[in-house]
Amino acid sequence: MQGTFQDIDIRELLQLIELGQRTGELYIEADPNRAGRETLSRSWFLFFINGRIAYAVERSDGPLDRLRDYLYPAGIEIRDGGRGPEGSSDSPELEYTRLWWLITEKELSPFQARAILEAMIRETLFDLFGLRRGAFVFRGGPAIAPALLSLPLSPLLPEIARQTRQWRAFSPLIRQAEQSISISRDSELKAALPEKAYRNLAGWARQKTTLRQLSRYLRRDMATIARNLYPYAQRGWLSLSDSPDGTVVGGDGGTIGTGRGEVPRIVTMGKTLGEKIGSLLAGVRCRHTELNGSPEAWNSLVAIEPAAIVCEIAAAPLDGYELCRLLRGSRPFRSTPILLVAGIGEEIDRRRARMVGATDSLNEPFGKEEFLSSLARHLPLDRSSGETEKFAPR
Repeated sequence: MQGTFQDIDIRELLQLIELGQRTGELYIEADPNRAGRETLSRSWFLFFINGRIAYAVERSDGPLDRLRDYLYPAGIEIRDGGRGPEGSSDSPELEYTRLWWLITEKELSPFQARAILEAMIRETLFDLFGLRRGAFVFRGGPAIAPALLSLPLSPLLPEIARQTRQWRAFSPLIRQAEQSISISRDSELKAALPEKAYRNLAGWARQKTTLRQLSRYLRRDMATIARNLYPYAQRGWLSLSDSPDGTVVGGDGGTIGTGRGEVPRIVTMGKTLGEKIGSLLAGVRCRHTELNGSPEAWNSLVAIEPAAIVCEIAAAPLDGYELCRLLRGSRPFRSTPILLVAGIGEEIDRRRARMVGATDSLNEPFGKEEFLSSLARHLPLDRSSGETEKFAPR
């Protein structure tokens, strides 16, 4: 099985592998000429056992750097060419082999090794999830051995999609996993943080620690790291320096290229509540666009690439349930948060809402805090400044 990401997206590809209960190796290569400029080509290897993912790694010049970062909190050091099993530095399984060797040497327990391996898989999927251009080849063959764990993809993919959406919301301040942190206003930061947290952060800043390294040290996903640092970066107490190569991870359009730094776009589809939703979003850093449910509006919706969609039950010519079902069946919106909203005198059938793919639902009357709290469960919100734009289909 082989192809390009113009024909299928990464999520659909992984679902096919899971449904087919495939065993073997998936090789992915990003398009090096994305966004009209030269970037270093990046490639990944993913290993599967009966449709479950067992290991994932990016090919790099430092094949053990990632493992070193994950071992750093435990104080375990490994060296290229030092103690450990022999293996080619070009082998995608070198890191995996070294992890197994640490178990046999009793430097890591199987439980610790499985936790590291799961974090590695999640990190790689996050890097890949926004990839739009590239090619892939799946080769069936023997399972990676010895097997340490295998994870089902069905519960994992929606979680990675949510993290990717959350990550985008912190642009332009936070755009790259390779951004390193530094302290800009020491006294304010020291006063705002507990003493231990400040000491840790100051140490990481001195060492030019990147967001990716923090994610590995703390065993937290990239969206969580960004969410915790964002308020201090927004106040100017922390600054984030870009990586030398300009590589963007998990941002708009994928892992290769430069982030556009756009504010989140929220779309209301319906005929009665657009003005109210716009007023509730006042003071929130976002763009709000009103669309009706006409066929002409769908082209605009695809072009907008919304971070979230609010569907009214009273939308026309389709009702909110039909709109939601169509959106969920469309590739661009299969993982977009959709909030189903009912006006006064209407009642949402919550079971039906779940069946058509609604992420959440609200009944009138509802106020600003209730609406924003519901939205914030699925999309990070910055209540600093709002910008509203209205669209009328031609």
